[in-house]
Amino acid sequence: ARFSQADFSSAVFRDLALFGLTRFEDIVAFQEARFKGDLNFKGATISALLFEKAELDKGTRIILNDTDISRFRARWDEIEDHVLWEPGAYLALVENYRRLGWSKDEDDCYYHYRKLDQAAKKWSWSKAIDILAWLSCGYGVRPGYALAWSLFTILCFGLVFWKGDGIRRSSRPLSGPAEEDSFPERVTLRNALFFSTMVFLSQGPIDFLPMGRHRYYVILEGITGWLLLALFLVTLGRVMIR
Repeated sequence: ARFSQADFSSAVFRDLALFGLTRFEDIVAFQEARFKGDLNFKGATISALLFEKAELDKGTRIILNDTDISRFRARWDEIEDHVLWEPGAYLALVENYRRLGWSKDEDDCYYHYRKLDQAAKKWSWSKAIDILAWLSCGYGVRPGYALAWSLFTILCFGLVFWKGDGIRRSSRPLSGPAEEDSFPERVTLRNALFFSTMVFLSQGPIDFLPMGRHRYYVILEGITGWLLLALFLVTLGRVMIR
């Protein structure tokens, strides 16, 4: 079938709505329509589809396999539980949201695509890397993940330095190695967290010095800090700069 214009606004589809292989050459409106069965656009060509405020019953699927999408105006949070999983369909929606300039929908759709793609993989190095990308930065679209890991790292190392009595306050800077009996003052939890923050930011204060094995923890936290800060900035840049 071929439509130059079509208006299905407020229509009620009580069974399968089949539009497979259909060419929508102009605007087609499904605004405020209700679907009680699946909505099948398999192999269709969509120039501009308006889907705002459409209602989809629980279990209703939107099938977009092999669909050529130019403009599909449907908010992702309204259709995410209904789009049938098919990698090409999800990537087409990501590109659709990019063209529309709907950044949040683009990021959310891409995140959902990566999660489903990860779940479909068998255990392998590829899946392990995907899990790491998910946990660390939300596949590059969740800078808050990297920020949360940064705060968690600072807190953990701060507690380690405090509980293990791993740092001491120095009354003067030293050029040589620190000896435990040279610094009798044990630092407070607040100072340990301050020290951990400075180490994470690679700006360790000279009036605190690590003792014993905690010197290696300083190196480990510094490396972790560089990695997480770089990840946070790259992810934030990807989200903010379009």
